[in-house]
Amino acid sequence: MAEMTTLERALRILLRLSTHDNVTVDDLYRVFEERESKRAIDRTLKAIENSNIPLEISKGPHNTFHYTLRRGFDYTPQLLDPDEVIAAMLLAPFASTFAGSRIGDDLQGLFDKIRHLVPKDSVAMSSGFQGPQDVIHIHNTGSPNPELSADILRLLFSAILERREIIVEYQSRADHVSLFRAQPYSLLLHRGAMYSVVFVPKHKNFIYLALHRIQKLNMAETIFNRDPEFNLKAVLADNFGLWHEDPVDVRIRFNATVANTIRERTWHSSQTITELEEGRIELTMHVGPTEELIAWILRWGTHAKLLEPVSLRAELRDRLMEMLSAYD
Repeated sequence: MAEMTTLERALRILLRLSTHDNVTVDDLYRVFEERESKRAIDRTLKAIENSNIPLEISKGPHNTFHYTLRRGFDYTPQLLDPDEVIAAMLLAPFASTFAGSRIGDDLQGLFDKIRHLVPKDSVAMSSGFQGPQDVIHIHNTGSPNPELSADILRLLFSAILERREIIVEYQSRADHVSLFRAQPYSLLLHRGAMYSVVFVPKHKNFIYLALHRIQKLNMAETIFNRDPEFNLKAVLADNFGLWHEDPVDVRIRFNATVANTIRERTWHSSQTITELEEGRIELTMHVGPTEELIAWILRWGTHAKLLEPVSLRAELRDRLMEMLSAYD
C-alpha cells in the first residue's frame, strides 16, 4: 500500500485529535494500523504545529510527547454527521445488488470515505471498523445468484429517464427466451432482487421483469408517452408481495406461540388485529390471494389457521393434501 500524502496523513491525525487528548506518536501509529512510519507521523505533527494550528504539547514519561488540539478550534467542515454514517451503513448490505455498475462504484466510494473519516474506535468492535458490512448485515436467503449486469442496469435506467422503448430478450423459463418491446416505468428492489416495471404495448398490460433474467437489452429510438395515472405504490397497494390478484378480505387466526411476532410487524397497510382469549389473535387484511400469501400462511404451520375467504381455505386444504401425498 502506497504511503499517504502529508495532507491525507494530517487530516487523519486532526480527526484523531478532535476526539482524543494527549495523543502520542505510538497512538497514531496504531490508528494508521502500522502502515505509516513513526518518522512520517512525527514529521506530519511538526507540519501541523508549523501551520498555526493550536496544538498543546506536553512531555510525558520516557520523553514521550503528548498532543492535544485546543478546544474550540474548528479545523475542517463536517463532512458526514453520525446520522449520515448510519444511513450509509444501512445501505451497505444492498451494495452487492449494484456490483459492477456506476451506482455500485459510487456506493463503494462512499464506504471508502467512511472508512477513512470515521475513527476506528467509534464503533465498539474488537477488530475495529473494517467497513459498514461488519456492523450491519442483512441476511436474505433466496436472492438471485447471477450478478446484475452493469450495462443492462445503466441502459434500463437511461431508458426510464428518457422515456425510450426497449427491446428485450428475456428468459421467462429455463427453456424459453422471448423477444419483445416494452416501455420501462420504474425499478423495484424486492427481497434482494431487482425488477423493472414495464408496460408491454402488444399485450396492453404491465409486467415485472427480473433484471437477472434479461439476456439482452437495447434502447430503441421510439419515445413513449408515460401514463400520467401510473402510480407504483397504488399498483403494489393490494399486493401481499410483488404479484397481483384482485384483493379479498383475508382473516387468519394465530395462536399465542406466534402472536407477539405477528403483533410486532406491519404485514400489510390494510391489516387490523383483534385480540382473542388465551393470547390468540386474528389478523385481517384486504389483499390479493396470491401464491406469496399462501406460502406465507403455510410458513406458520400449525400456529396459523386461515378462516376466510372460504375459497382460499379450500385451496389451502387441497395444497396441504398434495404436500402430504408427496411423502407417502
